[in-house]
Amino acid sequence: MIQSDRPKDLFKRKNNKKAYYKSQDDSEKSKNYLNIWRENPSFKDINTRRSITKAVSLLILTGLSIISVFITTENLLTSVILVAIFLVMFVCIFHDGFFCLDMVFTKMFRKIINFDPFESYVFWFNRDDREILYVHNKDDSLTFAMKIYSVKIIPENINPNVGGFIKSLSIKGIRLSYSYQVVQKPIINPFNENTDLQKMQNASTSTIGNIYFTVFGSISGILTTRKIDKLSHHINLYSRNLKSNLVTKFHHFKTKPLSDEALLNAIRVLYVGIDSQMDENRNVNLITNSIKKIFPKFIIFLFLLIYTGWIFSTIIVLDSVYVLLIVISLAFFLTFVWWRPILFELSRRSLMRNSDIDFLNPFRNVKFYTLRGLPYSIFMHIDNRLLIGMKMVSLKHIYNDARRKFDPRYDLRFEHFVEDLNYHKIRFTYTLKNEPLYYYTFKKYGFKKCYDNVKNDILFHPQFRIENDIDEERWLLIRKGMWFSFLTISANSYKFTNSLDITTLEKMEQELDSQIRTLKGAFKSNFDSYNVEDIGSNQLLSGYLFSVFKHNRFTIDGSHLFYLMIQGDILVPLSVPDRVLRRATDSQLPVEFNSPTHLRNFITIGHTINTEVFEKEVPFGFLYEQVKKLLIVNGTSPSRELTIIKIVSELILQGKPSLIFDFSGQWSKLFSLFEGSQYIDNISHFRLGAAFTTNPLVSDIPYDSHNTEYLEYMFDVFALAFKKDQRTIDMFRDVISKNPDMDFTSMQLQAQAQSDWQKTPLSYSLQNLFSSLSPQDRTYFQDLQTTSKILSYDFVRSEKTIIIDLSILKGKNKQLFFTFLILSKIIHYIKYKDDYTPKIIVIPNIDLFFEQRFLDFRWDYGKIDSFLDPLSYNDFGFIFSANQVSYLHPNIHTFFSNIISFRATDNKDVGILKNLFGLQAALGKGEYSDKRHNKYQVDYLKTLTKNNILVKRDDIYQAFPAVINWVELQKLRLFSYEQILTLMASKGYDLRANERRILDGARQTIFEKDLGHYYYYIEEIINFLKNISSVDRVANLYKKKVKEELKKILYPKLLQRTNKKDHMKKIHDEIFEKLLRHGYLVEDHSRKASGSESLATSYRVGEQYEEALRDYYNTRMETSEVQLEEVKEDIFPSQSRRYIIQQENLYDALKREFGGLFYDTSKVYDLIGIGEYSNAIKIEQIIIEKFLVNVYRHYYNIDRVVMPSEMTPLFELLEKLEGFPLKADELESYINEDQQINLDKVKSKVVAERLYISISNFYNKIKNFVVQE
Repeated sequence: MIQSDRPKDLFKRKNNKKAYYKSQDDSEKSKNYLNIWRENPSFKDINTRRSITKAVSLLILTGLSIISVFITTENLLTSVILVAIFLVMFVCIFHDGFFCLDMVFTKMFRKIINFDPFESYVFWFNRDDREILYVHNKDDSLTFAMKIYSVKIIPENINPNVGGFIKSLSIKGIRLSYSYQVVQKPIINPFNENTDLQKMQNASTSTIGNIYFTVFGSISGILTTRKIDKLSHHINLYSRNLKSNLVTKFHHFKTKPLSDEALLNAIRVLYVGIDSQMDENRNVNLITNSIKKIFPKFIIFLFLLIYTGWIFSTIIVLDSVYVLLIVISLAFFLTFVWWRPILFELSRRSLMRNSDIDFLNPFRNVKFYTLRGLPYSIFMHIDNRLLIGMKMVSLKHIYNDARRKFDPRYDLRFEHFVEDLNYHKIRFTYTLKNEPLYYYTFKKYGFKKCYDNVKNDILFHPQFRIENDIDEERWLLIRKGMWFSFLTISANSYKFTNSLDITTLEKMEQELDSQIRTLKGAFKSNFDSYNVEDIGSNQLLSGYLFSVFKHNRFTIDGSHLFYLMIQGDILVPLSVPDRVLRRATDSQLPVEFNSPTHLRNFITIGHTINTEVFEKEVPFGFLYEQVKKLLIVNGTSPSRELTIIKIVSELILQGKPSLIFDFSGQWSKLFSLFEGSQYIDNISHFRLGAAFTTNPLVSDIPYDSHNTEYLEYMFDVFALAFKKDQRTIDMFRDVISKNPDMDFTSMQLQAQAQSDWQKTPLSYSLQNLFSSLSPQDRTYFQDLQTTSKILSYDFVRSEKTIIIDLSILKGKNKQLFFTFLILSKIIHYIKYKDDYTPKIIVIPNIDLFFEQRFLDFRWDYGKIDSFLDPLSYNDFGFIFSANQVSYLHPNIHTFFSNIISFRATDNKDVGILKNLFGLQAALGKGEYSDKRHNKYQVDYLKTLTKNNILVKRDDIYQAFPAVINWVELQKLRLFSYEQILTLMASKGYDLRANERRILDGARQTIFEKDLGHYYYYIEEIINFLKNISSVDRVANLYKKKVKEELKKILYPKLLQRTNKKDHMKKIHDEIFEKLLRHGYLVEDHSRKASGSESLATSYRVGEQYEEALRDYYNTRMETSEVQLEEVKEDIFPSQSRRYIIQQENLYDALKREFGGLFYDTSKVYDLIGIGEYSNAIKIEQIIIEKFLVNVYRHYYNIDRVVMPSEMTPLFELLEKLEGFPLKADELESYINEDQQINLDKVKSKVVAERLYISISNFYNKIKNFVVQE
C-alpha cells in the first residue's frame, strides 16, 4: 500500500563519527551505482498486522474460554476438552479466515475438487463509464476497481523508452502503481452445442498476443455511493497519468482503454472470444451470501456474545452498562477480524438501490477444478467444451543483477525468453505488478541489506550523503525509482473436450509439467541471476487471481505471493514489449506526420490521426470551396465510394446539392440514411433505361440552333470513353453532317448493312465505333414521346441532390460515356440558359476517361479544360475518384488541390503521390528526434488499411493522416427500386410510366428481327409489299417481275449509298431472299381456265406481312403515347428539334413540319387498309392540330404545350402568306371538327373514312403549296 506521510528517519547519524568512506575517486559515477546489495530484498505478501491480530485474538479467546469454563466446572481437563471442541468448531466454520486452511476441507474427501475462486466476488460496470470494472470482495468487505489499457499497435524499428516510463511513474507527486501483463493464447471463436470440436481445435492453432497496462485502486469497509465515486475519481486520475506517460515514452504505440466485453476478456486472461452475457436482470444471487455460509457463523457469533456477556455479568460481576459495552466491542472486533462478510449485507442495499450499476458474471460458464495430490495445477472447463490447465511460477530472488545499465538495443533477454516459449509452442501469461516506493520505505525494508560501503555513502559521504528530501529524491531518480514488484509467469495448456475425467486431467498435468519445466529453463537461461519458484495450493489460487485482477489487492489478508524490492533500472528488462510480440499483435511503421489541430471545416467526415499514438485527434473535413475541387484516389472502389457518400451526406445536411453519377447502384443508401427525416425530400433518384433516356445527337434544348456545338462535345465524349482516334471521329462527324435526320440506331444499321465489298478501311473504323455500344445500350438513346420526359438539363434545374443510376450499363467505359454525354448537354445548356443550380458533380473512375497515355499520344489533353472549365466558371464543383492516380493525366491535378488517397501499391502511384503530398522517402531527420532518421511517410502510404487515408488540403502545407467515419454507412441497407419508385411518385415523378414506355420502345418489331441490318430500308420494303399485295390476286407475279418492283422502290435510297450496279443487285437479291425465308413472300401457282394449277411459280404476299405490319404500327403507337383521353392535356409530345433553319420564317416552318404530316397521313391510310380503324381514328383526331401546333412552335421557337386558342395569330399570318390555300376560319374549322368527335356514338369505319377524306383534302392543299414554293 502506498503511504502519503513521511515518518521520521529510522536511522540517526552520529555527528561526531568520522567518515568511513575511503575511495580513490569520490565520484559516484565512477562505480556501478546500481550495485547496492548482493541480493534484492524479497518478501511475502502477507498482512502481518491482521495475521497477528487474528492469532492473538484466538489465543486470548482460548485462554479466556479455558479460565471461564474452569471457574464454572472447577475441572481443568473438562475445561480443556470443551474449549478444544469449541476451537475445532470455530476453525472449521471460520476456515476461510485461515489462508492455509481455505481449501483443506474441500480437498479432504474427493479426488477431483471443484471450487469457485470468484464465489466471493461481485462484478459490475457503471453505466456512465464502462471502461472501469468494479469488483467487491464480500468476504473481506473490500472493493477495488481497475482500468486496463491494451496495446493495439507495436511500431516497427522503434524501441520504447521503458526506462523513462518507469522513472516518470516513480517521481514524487505521481508515484503510480501499475501492472504490465503479456498474454499469448489461442484464438477461440464463439461456439454452441452444435459446434464440431475438431474444427474448433483446428481453428485454435492460431495465437493472439495481448499486452495490458492496468491501473487500480481499492477501498475497504461498508460500500457507499460516495466511496464508489471517490474510487472512480482516483482511477480516472491514475489512468490519465498512465496514459500521459505511455504517449510520451511509448512513441508510435497505440494503447486503447478497454470497455464492456473487451475488458471482460482481459480479466478472463486465458481465453477470449467465448460469449459472456451481461446480467441485465441484476441477479440478486450474485450479491447475496449463501445461507449455508452465514447461518453456522451466526450461531458461533451469537454464542460468543452471549457467553461473554454471561461471564462478565455472572462470574466477574460487572455493571450491566460495562457488560453491554464489552459485548458491543467484541461484536465489532469479531465482525471486522473474523466475519467481515456480514458487512456486505449493509453494502448490498446500497448497490441494489443504485440504478446506474450493471451487474455481471464474467466467469458464469467456467468450472474450476484441482486434483488432490497435484497442488501445482488449476484446471478450468469452459462451457463444458474447452479445458484449460495452468501451472505458475513466481519470481522469488534476484542475485546481484547490477552488472550494467539496461540498453534495449543490446539487452534482449526478455525477447529471447519469449522466442524460446514460442518455439516450444507454450501459451503463457506474464504478469508484472510494480509499486513505487518512498525513500523511507527503502530505508525501512532495504537499507539493512545494502553493502556496507553503500550504507556509509548514504550516511557519511561528504558529497553524496542523504540529508534532506531533495537528496532522497535524487538518490531514487538516479535509479529510476525503487519498486516493490510482483512477477508471475504461467504456462497454459488447451484442449477441446466434452467430458472431464481423471485420465484427461492427468494427461494435461503431464503436458503442463513439461511446459513449466521448459518455461523455467528458458527464463533461467536468459535471466541467470533470477530465481523463480513453483507456487501451488492456495498460493497458486492467489497467483491466478493476481493474473486476473492484475494486482495483489484483491484480499486484505495478502496474496501470499513473493515480491521483491527492485531498482527501476533493474526493472526495465522485465517490462519491455519485445519485438517477438509483434508477431502476435498488430504492428505498424513508426510514421511521423505533423497532423494539424487547427482545421476549419465546413463539413466533417472523420478525424485526424496522431501517429505518435495512432489515435483520433481532431475532427477533419473540408471547407466548401475545397469540396468543389476534391480528388479521391487509389484504394478499393467501395472505400472510395463510401467516402464520397459520407461527404455528400454531410453536404445534404448543410443544404448543398450534388449531382451524382452512380456506377455501382449503392447510392440508394442515402435514402436509408435520411429515412424519416426532412432531408430525404432533398434527394431524387433517376435510373437510366427506367426513368429516362438520352439521345446523343441532340442537346435536348428545343429548336437548338447551336446543336452543332453540342455535337462537338459528343464527339469528344465518344473518343475519350471508347478510346477512338481522330480519323474515326472525323468520319463519324461526316456521317452525321450528311444525314442530319438520321438517328444513332439508323447510322449503326446503315454501317452494318454494308457488304464486305462495300467496306473501306474507314467503314470498318466506323462500324467498330458503333460496335462499342450493344443493342441494349442503344435502347437508352430513344426519344420518349411524352411531356413527362426527363431531360439532361433537368438535373441542374432542380435544387435537389440528384442520383443518376448508371449501374445497368456493363462496363466502365459505357458508364463514363453516358456520364459525360449528360454533362456535355449540361455544359451546352448553361452556356445559353441561366435557370440552373450549381452543384457538386460526383464522378467515379475518372482515370479511365482522362487517361494519360491516350490524351498524350492519340488525342488532346486540352479536352480536360474544355469539360471542366465551363462548369468551374459557373460555380460547379467536382468530386472525382480514380482507381490509380498514375493513369490520370497530369493536367487534371491543376484543377484539384485537395486530395484523399487510400493505400497505394503501384510504384508509379506512389511516386506521383509522393510529389503531390510532399512525402519524405529517403533517409533524413525525424520530426521528434535527430536519432530517428526516417519518417516512413511513403511506407505508411503503402500500408494504409481500411478507412485510413492520407489527406492534402490546399490550406495546409503538409499532408496528414486521417480516418473516415463510415462504419454506420457500411451497415445501411440499400433502398429497393420499388421503394425508390414510391418515393419519387410522392415527389410528382411517374417513373413507372416512363419505364413502361422505354421498355415498349426498346422492344424489337417483327420487321427488325427478320430483316436484321436491312431494317434500314423498312419504309421502302413496306411500300413494296403494299404494292404487291394490291395486285397479287389479279396478276401473275413472277420472280422477275417482283424483283423489278423491289429494285424500283429501293433504287432512290440505294443511290444514296452506291452507284455501282453490281452492289445494288446484291442488296436487292439479299433482301428478296430474306422476304422469302421469313414468309413475307410466298410461292403461288396460278390456276388455268381448266382449273388446274400452272407449273410456273408466281409470288404473293404472305400472312407474315400483315402480322409484322400490325406489330410495327402497334409498337409505334404505344411509344408515341397518343391517347384519346389525353389529347387535351398532352396534345403533342415535347420533341426537341436538332436545329431550326431560320426562326420566324413561315415557309421554312411549313416545309420542315410537312414531313410529319406526310408520315401521319400515310400511317392512317395503312391502318384503314388493314382494318385498324380505332388506331386510325386516334391519329386522325389530332393530325391537323398536331401539324399546326408544330408549325407554331417552330416559327416562334418555343418548347411548351400550345393551346388552340393561342394559334389565331398564326392563322392570320398564314392567310396573309402569298399563295396559301386556306383561310384562317378554315383552319379553325379543321381543328374544331376534329375535337367534336365522340367515338362512343358512331361506327369506327365510317368515322375513320370520313376523317381521312377531310385530312386528305387538307394534306393535298398543303402539299401543293409547299411543292409549288
